[in-house]
Amino acid sequence: PPRPGPEGGAMSQKLRAIYDALDHSNYRQASKLCSALLQKQRSKDSNSLCKALYAVSLERLGRRDEALRLCEDARGDQDVDDTTLSTLQVVYKRCGEHGKVTEMYEAAWEKDPSCQEYALALFFAAIREADFAKAQLVATKLYRHFSKARYLHWVVVSILQQLRNGGPPKALDLAVMMLQKAPVKMDQANADEPLPFNRGKEYLLILHLTTLRHQRKYSEALELLAECEKLVKMPGDARAMRLQLLLDAGELIAATKEARSAVLAKPDCLATARMYVDLIFACPGASAEATADNCARLRSAAGDLPAVASFEDLERHSTGDEAWNALLLFRHLAQREGSASTYVKQRVPRLAELSLRAAAFYANEKAAVAKGLQTTSYKDVASSQDVDLFLSSLREYLVDFADRRSCYFDLKPFLCLLDDDEGSALLAGAASQAGLWVSARHPTAATITVSRLRRSFQRPSGMTLEKLAVEAEDALKNWATMRTDSLPMEEFLLLAIVTLLDMDRLTSTRACNIENRSFLVDAIALAELGRDALPLCFHFQVLLVLLYGAIGLPGAMLKVYGTLDVKNIQHESLSYLVFEFLTTGCDEGLRDVCRSIAEFRDDMDKDGSEALNFAFNNGVYHRVPEYADAMLQMTRSIMYGRAVSEATLFEVSQAQTWEALVENTAQGAMLTRVASKPVDWWLMQNQDRCLLSGLHPLPLCSPVGASTCTPRAWQKKGCAALPAMLIQASQPRALSSSALVWDTDSESQEKVSEASLPRAASAVEELLASGVA
Repeated sequence: PPRPGPEGGAMSQKLRAIYDALDHSNYRQASKLCSALLQKQRSKDSNSLCKALYAVSLERLGRRDEALRLCEDARGDQDVDDTTLSTLQVVYKRCGEHGKVTEMYEAAWEKDPSCQEYALALFFAAIREADFAKAQLVATKLYRHFSKARYLHWVVVSILQQLRNGGPPKALDLAVMMLQKAPVKMDQANADEPLPFNRGKEYLLILHLTTLRHQRKYSEALELLAECEKLVKMPGDARAMRLQLLLDAGELIAATKEARSAVLAKPDCLATARMYVDLIFACPGASAEATADNCARLRSAAGDLPAVASFEDLERHSTGDEAWNALLLFRHLAQREGSASTYVKQRVPRLAELSLRAAAFYANEKAAVAKGLQTTSYKDVASSQDVDLFLSSLREYLVDFADRRSCYFDLKPFLCLLDDDEGSALLAGAASQAGLWVSARHPTAATITVSRLRRSFQRPSGMTLEKLAVEAEDALKNWATMRTDSLPMEEFLLLAIVTLLDMDRLTSTRACNIENRSFLVDAIALAELGRDALPLCFHFQVLLVLLYGAIGLPGAMLKVYGTLDVKNIQHESLSYLVFEFLTTGCDEGLRDVCRSIAEFRDDMDKDGSEALNFAFNNGVYHRVPEYADAMLQMTRSIMYGRAVSEATLFEVSQAQTWEALVENTAQGAMLTRVASKPVDWWLMQNQDRCLLSGLHPLPLCSPVGASTCTPRAWQKKGCAALPAMLIQASQPRALSSSALVWDTDSESQEKVSEASLPRAASAVEELLASGVA
C-alpha cells in the first residue's frame, strides 16, 4: 500500500512498523499492530489510514468480508486523505469490488472538486469498471476545468467504447464536435520534405479515422488518410488502413487492387496473400458464366497455363478477371523466387495458389448452399479437371517442401478436404519420393512429414488395431534409427504415444484395471522416456499430466505439472489440464492450483489497469479496446469462478472447530458474487486446448467447414472453449505496426454452424476436451 508523507511523532513510528510488517508479508503481525493501535488511539488522527492498513492485512489473510467492512468504516471517517483512499483502493480491487472504488472517488471528488488527482482516479476507476458513460462525464469535466487536450481525447475514446458496447449512435456527434477542437496538423513547410516521426500525431490521426469509421464516413476517412499519410512512417501501415477503409466502403474492386499491390510489395507475407485471395471471390468475375463456376476462372482456354517468367509476360496475359490474374501472379512469383536458397519467398506463392483453388471451391459451395443444394465434399462443387489441378498442386508442394518441418502445418487447410482414398494416393506418391529426399537438405524432416500425413488420415472410420499397430511400430523404428544428439526427432516418439492411446481406446474401457491396459502402460512408459531424454519438449509433460490424471494418480500428475514451470497467463490457459482431475478428491493439490489462479487474476487486474492507464496517459488510444476486452475476458473466466468455489469448499472441509468454520467461510462475499452470475456469463476461451494439435487426425471437411475451423470462428460462438484441433490460424487482426485493430461488421454478424466444426477423433483429443460441455 502507498505510504504517507514523512511525519514525526509516535503515530508515524507505529505506522512505520505496520508498513514494515506488510512489506515483509507478515500479515498476522500487521493485523495485530493495527488492532492494538486502533484500541489505544482514541483521537481521530490517522484512524482511517490505520483502518485501511488493517483491511489490507485482513484481506491478505483471506478474511475478505471483515476487510470490506473495515473499508466502509474507514471511508466514513473525517480524516480520509489521498493516501487512505489509495490504500482502500488496493483492498477493493483485490476483492473485485471495482464499483466501490468508483463510488469512493466520486464522493471524494464531490467534496474537493479542485483536486485533479481524485478526478483522474475516478476516471480510471470507471474505465476499469467498463462504465464508459461515467468515464465520458468525468473526462468532460476534466477538460472543462483543466483545459488539457488529452482530456478531450478521453471523451472521444469513452464515446467510442460505448458504441462498441451497444451505446447510442447519437453520441458520435459529440465525439466529432470534440475532435474538431483537436485537428491533425501536418506542420510541414515544404510538401516535398519528409516529416519527422511523431508518434502522438500518428495516434491522433488513428483516432480521427476510427471516429469517421464509426460514422460510416469512409470517403472522408480515405481523404484524411491521403492528406496525412506522411505521418504514418511504415508504408505497409498506411496501405493496410486504406485497404480496410475501402472494404468498409464496399469498394471491393478498389480493395482488391490495393491487396494486389500489398502482395507485390511484400511477396513473402502469406497473410497478405490470403487476404487478396479472399477479396477476389467477393468481387464479380469477368462474366456471369465464370462467376457461376468460380473454378472455371482458374482454367486456361488453351489448356496449359502461359509462361509468366517476367512481369511483362504477366501483364500481357492478364484479363479482366482478377482470379485469373492472381493465379498468374502467384505463378510468376514462384518462378521468380524459385531457387533453393530462397525457400521462404517461394513457399508463399505456392501456398497462395493452393489457397486460391480452395477459395474457388468455397465460393462454389456457398453458391450451391444458397440454392438449397446439399454438399459434403469439395468434389461436389468442382469438375474432375479442377480436382486434378488441385491435387496436382498439392503433390508438387509436398514433393518440393516435405523436407521442411513446417510442410505438414502449411498443408493442413487443404489436407482436411481429402477423403481416405485421396489421402492414400497422396501418401503413395509421397512414398515414391523417398529416394529423392534421402539427398535432401533435411531427409529426416521429410520422413517426419510423411509420418504426420499418415497420422492425419487415421480418422475414426478407418481406425483398426492392425493399422494402428503398424503405425506405432514404424514410428518407434524411425525414432530409434534416425535420432541423434543434435536431432532428437521427438515427433516419432510422440506419434507412437498417441497411436498407442488410440489402440488402448479400441481395446479397453475406462472400467478396466490399469493392469489390463497394456497399450496405455506402454504409452506412459514412452512418455516418461521422452521426458527424461528431452526435458525441454513440453509435449511429453502434457501427455503425462493427462494420462496420470485420467488413471487417477493426482500426485504423479502434479509432480509432472510442476515441471512445466507454469507462469503468468499460463495459469489461466493451462490449469485446466489438472483442474478437472483434482476436483475428484486431491484437495491439497487443488488448493495450490486455485491459489495460483487467484493470484494470477489479481496480478492481471493490476497489470491490466496499469496498461489502460498508460494507454490513456500516452495517447495510445487505439489499444484501449484491446486492453478493455482482455480485462473483461479475464473477469469472466470460468477458471477463476471455479477456483473461488473450490478453494472455499476446501477451506470449509478442513475446519475442525466452529471458530475455524466461521473463519474459513470468510470468502463468502466472493462466493456470492460468483454464484450470482448466470452460466452463459462465464467464458472458457482462455483455455488453450490446442497444445497437441499437430498429433491429431484431421477431420474430413467441406470447404465451408474448413473455413470455420479457426480460433476466431470458434470464439464467435461466445463462451465455448477452443477445440483440441484447429485447421488453420486466423488472419491477423492488427492493421499496423502499432497494433491497430478495427472491428468489422462481418466479424460481429457471421454465424458459425455447430455441425461444421470438428469433433474429437482421437483418444488424446478426448482427454484434452474433458470438462467441456
